[in-house]
Amino acid sequence: SCPAGSFSGGGMEFCYPCPRGYHCPDTSDAFGGQQACTHGTFSMGRAAVCTTCPAGWGCPRIDGAGNAKCIPGTYSVQGQTSCTACPAGSFCPHTDQAVVTACPAGSYALGYAVACTPCPAGFACALSYSPHTPNHTDSNFNQTTDYVNTTACAPGTYSVEGADDCTRDRKKHTSELQSQIG
Repeated sequence: SCPAGSFSGGGMEFCYPCPRGYHCPDTSDAFGGQQACTHGTFSMGRAAVCTTCPAGWGCPRIDGAGNAKCIPGTYSVQGQTSCTACPAGSFCPHTDQAVVTACPAGSYALGYAVACTPCPAGFACALSYSPHTPNHTDSNFNQTTDYVNTTACAPGTYSVEGADDCTRDRKKHTSELQSQIG
């Protein structure tokens, strides 16, 4: 009898290993009952069952070639063939969980982010993105501007770091009014 992941049959004296990309559940069959692994699973050979791609990894081929850990700012759940990029306007703190969190107003992310960046002083960052409704198929889609509306403050207004809106400069506004009154 042959060990799991190998086969011998039809009068063969030797056990042969199941090839890469396949699993061989029947050790007595002449070809081990070879069955190709499905997408999101793989076999490095000698397998009785295919291995499911683990969360936090991308497994593009059934033979295990090219399996790679997800980089920060991307993620995958168990059985994915590739890592998913965290979309602009949100952050993804884990590579092995589909946790996509929208950036709060006053911050932004351009994509592949593990954290949001505070809006710089002199700018306003108003939230204009919902992580569940991106329109990636729109030919006019712009990853940088369609998810977060980051605009410079108008003359006579200001913002501090992390602001979602610009504020009128009271001193300047008061002096403008006084000059108009005369």
